[in-house]
Amino acid sequence: ADIKEVVDSFEIEADHTIKGFELKGEQHWEQVRIDQTRQENTFRQYWDTPANKSIVRQQIKPESKSSDTRFNVAKWFLKEKVYASSGYRFFVLKNQEWESVLGYNEFGTPAALSHGSLNNRAENSYDSHTWVQNVTSTPFRWLSLGAKLKEEYLNRRGESTYNIKTGNPSVSTTIDRFDVSTTKFNAQRFGEAINARITAIPRTALYSELELEQSRGPLNENRVSVGGTAPTSVSENVDRETLTYIQKNVETVGIHVMPISFVDLTGHYRHYWKNNDYDDLQESPPSSATVEKSAFFDGQTIRVNEFLGRLALKLSRFFQPAFRYIHRETGYETATESEASVRTGIDSNNYIVDVTSQLLTPLFATTSFSHLDATTWTPAKEALSANTPIFESGVNTWSFSLSYSPRKTLSFINTLSYSRASNFNDFSDRGLPLGADYRMVNVESGFKFGLLKDQVSLEPKYQLYRYNANNNVDAGDYTAHVALLECKMGWG
Repeated sequence: ADIKEVVDSFEIEADHTIKGFELKGEQHWEQVRIDQTRQENTFRQYWDTPANKSIVRQQIKPESKSSDTRFNVAKWFLKEKVYASSGYRFFVLKNQEWESVLGYNEFGTPAALSHGSLNNRAENSYDSHTWVQNVTSTPFRWLSLGAKLKEEYLNRRGESTYNIKTGNPSVSTTIDRFDVSTTKFNAQRFGEAINARITAIPRTALYSELELEQSRGPLNENRVSVGGTAPTSVSENVDRETLTYIQKNVETVGIHVMPISFVDLTGHYRHYWKNNDYDDLQESPPSSATVEKSAFFDGQTIRVNEFLGRLALKLSRFFQPAFRYIHRETGYETATESEASVRTGIDSNNYIVDVTSQLLTPLFATTSFSHLDATTWTPAKEALSANTPIFESGVNTWSFSLSYSPRKTLSFINTLSYSRASNFNDFSDRGLPLGADYRMVNVESGFKFGLLKDQVSLEPKYQLYRYNANNNVDAGDYTAHVALLECKMGWG
């Protein structure tokens, strides 16, 4: 595959204080252009027939433009015992994509392809209005209370035309069938949150937070085949409207303790619950084999229980180790039309060790090692004919970071991480080679320096991403080189 990507971004940020009111505004624009070509060669043996020697070439050109506008105002009240803030965000995203999938023979001459397509086009748009309000108060020195409200309205539109071409494009460009699809989604989303922090016990802080979110909106989906040389009866025909209700709750309770000056203990329990409910308002009836019945999902419930514990020791500036343990249980319960609910799940344990060293006053080094093991299970583990055992996986990651700031206006940052997964399990008798098995390297190097009395800062970076997969599992090797230059300017 050959991928070329160009990203242009520009950001303006301003803040000012008037009579105690902190005002802040941000504007961000971004444009992304990608040209991707993927080629698949099907050559079996050199003595094979020409019919079995083919090349499939796919070319995709997506483009997108986005605009992100934010305003925020905040102020302290009642002798700095109450802090209130309010923010508004307007976000717009528009993108389009062009695609062609063509076939060639072994010599590169255009040839017929059973699933070819020519000049496919798609356009999408998304916009949202979001308001957020936040109030924090400290009625007593040992008690802090907070409350948040969020309202959001979003609109999403999509249109696409898929042009199916089964003949030889060098002979005729006539399209066999046009599949035209349109989607619309309008939603309202509301969120509430309350939190409390208690520090009445010496060297101890207890905290708790409850987050709620509700969203509702209709989803319209339509697809129909028009024109072309092939009859429309061989294509799908979808016309449906689904009303979605989504509820989400997150409860967290935690503790932070420093029994002695160089020992830091943190722990929390978090429960996450999300329920997606889908109601069919209109659906295309399955009156014939060529008309697709719609919206066969009735709902899905997701539950997550998370336990986190952290121990940090500040023994000296040269040696500050920390250990974290995260246990997470995730369960999915999916209900489909006229079928019993299906339960699947993932249980994981993550062990992380960090060591931070301040070798010199401006020089910091951080070394980290993490081990993640996970267990995935599905109802197929109990199937008689095609039993799929519980899959256990593990990933080890080593990382190193070095930062050096010889001057206030100059700093160097370098990071390196290496991940190794060795989980290939060949269930050849069932035809299911399961297991992530890869090596991955990420490198980032850059520096930041200030100009014009630190009113202007430049931050060039270089990033390298390398992924090597086990060929028995997949063929997804890639190497990516990224060059970035970030410029920030301030005034006032």
